[in-house]
Amino acid sequence: MEAIGHMGFFRRGLRDTLWPELLAWLDARAAAAPSQQDGNVHFPARKPRR
Repeated sequence: MEAIGHMGFFRRGLRDTLWPELLAWLDARAAAAPSQQDGNVHFPARKPRR
């Protein structure tokens, strides 16, 4: 499946194929991402809201 809207995640007919495919996609992205030395994710500081 090339593309699916967010509501596709709630369709029973796609449950057996979509969720495993999504998990594999997320695992591949996580493996390719630079790792954090301490295991924590760091975000740049944001400007305070007014």
